[in-house]
Amino acid sequence: MSPEQQPLSPLDPTEEALVRALGQVMMALPRTVDADMVRDGGLRLSEYGPLRLLSEGLCCVIRGSGCESVGEAFEAA
Repeated sequence: MSPEQQPLSPLDPTEEALVRALGQVMMALPRTVDADMVRDGGLRLSEYGPLRLLSEGLCCVIRGSGCESVGEAFEAA
């Protein structure tokens, strides 16, 4: 019987606990990281994301300028 044909069974208590704990981590982790970043560097997680993209040179892809580095992107602006 293929995995698609097997009937679904409820989670056992250990699996249920794992799913609940994972959900709690997924909710708490961004808030915790954000608080640490604000406390240690004054930078919110939502501000870090765009800066990270810029530092990796993805601004060139977003802008469509074809530049090869962040420095070239700033020179072109």
